[in-house]
Amino acid sequence: MDLSECRDACMRTHVNCLHAATHVLVKGDAHPRDLVRMLWDCADMSIVSANLMSRGSPYHMVTCGACAELCEACLERCRDSDDPVLQLCADSCRESARLCREMESHGEHAAAE
Repeated sequence: MDLSECRDACMRTHVNCLHAATHVLVKGDAHPRDLVRMLWDCADMSIVSANLMSRGSPYHMVTCGACAELCEACLERCRDSDDPVLQLCADSCRESARLCREMESHGEHAAAE
């Protein structure tokens, strides 16, 4: 498992979720406010996970699990949108969720050994 690949995906998700949240706010009532909160939550957890992986924290598997959960929820909300900004966010959330689940699973296997 390549830690840097997961870290970089989380950093992209952070940026894309923040961009999507700003985009949704600018559009006004076209999107519900709970979507903005979810995008902010996903952005925050993504950068926390990236930061822990960057410094080699043994707790990055914990944050990766939470990050995957939020990315999956965000993906669920954004993937069917015809808005290209939300589609980009969904794509990055999909990749981060996949890599974070792998990282979380890798940590569980390492802990069991």
